[in-house]
Amino acid sequence: MAKFEIMVRDIDAKGCFTSPMSPKETTMWKTINANDGRAHDVIYVYSGPRDFYVGQTVGFLNRHGQHYKNDQPFMKGRYDRVAIIFGQAVNGNLDALESLLIGDMEKDNQHYRKPVPLRRWNKTEGNKSQNKMQIASMVEPLIWRSLYEKGFVCNPNLAEVKQKDLMVGPGDTYPTELEKKIVESILDKADENHVVQGYAGTGKTFVICMLADRLSREPYNKRVAIAVKDNVAKLYKSKFRTWGTPVIVEPYSGISCGDKRYDVVIVDESHRLRRRYPKTKFLHKQLWQQCEKFGMDNELELIKVKAGSVILMYDALQTLRPDDITPVEFERATAGWNWEHLTHQVRINPFSPESQKKNLGDEYVAGLIDFLQYPADIAPSVQYDKAIFSLYKDADDPSSKYFGVCDSIQELFEYIDFMGNLHPDTINRVVAGYTRKWDSRNDSDAYDWIEGNQRWKWNSTFEGWVNPVRSDIEKARALANQYHDEIGCVHSVQGEDLNYVGVIVGKDLGVDGEGNLVGVKANYFDKNGIPSKDDFDQDTFTRFIKNNYFMLMTRAIDGIRVYFEDPDMRDRFENFMRS
Repeated sequence: MAKFEIMVRDIDAKGCFTSPMSPKETTMWKTINANDGRAHDVIYVYSGPRDFYVGQTVGFLNRHGQHYKNDQPFMKGRYDRVAIIFGQAVNGNLDALESLLIGDMEKDNQHYRKPVPLRRWNKTEGNKSQNKMQIASMVEPLIWRSLYEKGFVCNPNLAEVKQKDLMVGPGDTYPTELEKKIVESILDKADENHVVQGYAGTGKTFVICMLADRLSREPYNKRVAIAVKDNVAKLYKSKFRTWGTPVIVEPYSGISCGDKRYDVVIVDESHRLRRRYPKTKFLHKQLWQQCEKFGMDNELELIKVKAGSVILMYDALQTLRPDDITPVEFERATAGWNWEHLTHQVRINPFSPESQKKNLGDEYVAGLIDFLQYPADIAPSVQYDKAIFSLYKDADDPSSKYFGVCDSIQELFEYIDFMGNLHPDTINRVVAGYTRKWDSRNDSDAYDWIEGNQRWKWNSTFEGWVNPVRSDIEKARALANQYHDEIGCVHSVQGEDLNYVGVIVGKDLGVDGEGNLVGVKANYFDKNGIPSKDDFDQDTFTRFIKNNYFMLMTRAIDGIRVYFEDPDMRDRFENFMRS
């Protein structure tokens, strides 16, 4: 027997109740609104043709009046009915239920009420609650079913709503048969160590989510941790928090330097795990102490100690600094492991009438690797059409093409602004190689990028620069607007998906007299990204710079524009793509 009740009342535009009540409903209404000193905890859901709002209160009627009197965020919506939920299952669980319903109703709207989902007008995502996971598994599904029966949500299966949200990828893509096959292959050997190798955008995040889900549930019931880069830690935690699965998400150091042990550790972007490197020793003191304690040389070896088994997502083309674990060290640390390979683009989706006949995302990556002069054994076995990179010149509407070249930084911002106006729900940024000093870090009045009368600052934060995660939704939106007008460096966008991207290719990548691409040390300002004097090697440094731009130029789902600061680099690119 359900230990809660739901009343539904119709309301007009001013919030007046228009539907009559039965004798039973009259009794309930008087009781939950009585000022008798008892705790009449209530969860309520307002709904209209285009809007919804979820809240909590003690005594509904007074809160209802406050909403319609002076609650500006609430009053931006238009509602025609409200569901009032109360009873034993609700009492004492307001924080957990409110937070869960806000997040899950938004997912339900986004996935099942297309193309026009309801707009959410809550100011926050709800308060934190220690019993949230228990409520998510035992109470919320029952309330959800009742909300479905009364027409407040679209899908009656709450578990399906949660899982679909976790599995949806860039551009509303979903796991491919290859990704599912790789997951099953790993699950067949769940107690062994695995490496999943794939270029940027090939679906490594899908594999992470599917594995975390399956391994933490029956019949495996493993204690699973996911180790991620600092810039996406909050986003991952937010994604898993309302999923109802006991998966731990921590930055790399939280696993490698922590005291806890896990059955399985899944590592995202494992090519960025650190190695002992004298130049950056001051940045990672705790890591060095742990390495010395266990007699180890890198962070991967430490993580292996903390886990029964380890699953790594790996792409050698995204190592960016000399203190990243080297390919040689990585191969040594994973000797004898099971390797799986992701080979198909799921992020990059260039616009083309031919898109149904061939995967232009794979071709785009193959062309980019070719232009950046990576060794032949790295290039994917895909034939590509150079028209992907050159047809934009002949288009009547250049904005309709996936790829294009701009003549200034200002044009890059105009491009992402224009596409953002056409597609308001997109996330768009201008990003760059580390080719300017970060003066604004210590001087709030300073600007790092200047072009004529235009000025911009570097990203003001690394963590959540692409997707600000805040409990206060209005603050998150304000931060997103601020970040939109900044220029992001490589460390703020690695592992992120963006819809439209402007990329500044700086003068840290140049062309020598023989037409070879070379890293230019004098124009690179990431001090920790330059190998120390004792082991500086031009080829290694050039590889880091190429990796920077390969990573930046594989962020965009729907469109990318590039500005070459060095005219020789632009000529080199255009001649290469015309040849």
